[in-house]
Amino acid sequence: MAALETLGEHVDTDFLFLLPSSTAPDGSPIYHLQAFVTCFPAGFSTREKCGKPLATIHAPVPGYVAKLEKSMDRFFARIEIGKMVRRSNWSISTNDRLFSDGGNHMYADTEQGKPIETNNKTLDVGQPDLDRKIEEQKRDVVVEDCRLRCERQTLHRLPKTKALVFAFKTYLYRLDEVKEEGLGPVLAEAIEGLGKGSVPDMAFYKRGVVWGEKVGTYLKS
Repeated sequence: MAALETLGEHVDTDFLFLLPSSTAPDGSPIYHLQAFVTCFPAGFSTREKCGKPLATIHAPVPGYVAKLEKSMDRFFARIEIGKMVRRSNWSISTNDRLFSDGGNHMYADTEQGKPIETNNKTLDVGQPDLDRKIEEQKRDVVVEDCRLRCERQTLHRLPKTKALVFAFKTYLYRLDEVKEEGLGPVLAEAIEGLGKGSVPDMAFYKRGVVWGEKVGTYLKS
């Protein structure tokens, strides 16, 4: 715990530690989240995910179980000591809070995950009057409050324990800053693309059905 506290107090990056804690039928390792220090969660409770395997952690993500689950476990197992994997991720939030343990997602399948009951902005497809609630949330969207939320993510293996360290640094950008950089149309196109491709439910999952219209119009103006 002391080491995690030191990380949290001195490094403005979140850390998740994963270990091969179970085995698949084919003998390959299954990684579970076993420790963490997260000061800037993007719409989820890390505490609720601790101890769970990747498949359970990512269950609410559309297409993960069908398209990525087995390949991700194999990919994690192949990461060598001394190698680092880098990627980036983005989303739109309707507020400027770095710490957000709910309200950034909606669930396209009630079997894939449940909303945090105390957060009234998190909806799932099984809720009564879903369309009406989405329309209510759309009216509440204030473009000036919205942020482009970006994560710089890295993944590497520790040499002694062989644990995998998933680290991510979070940045928030106002939408007017995106426009000033001349990237408004680019982001608007990316937002429109959330509902297309092989996983169209991603637009629902990322709440694009709530903020997409207003944010897209602003970015293209």
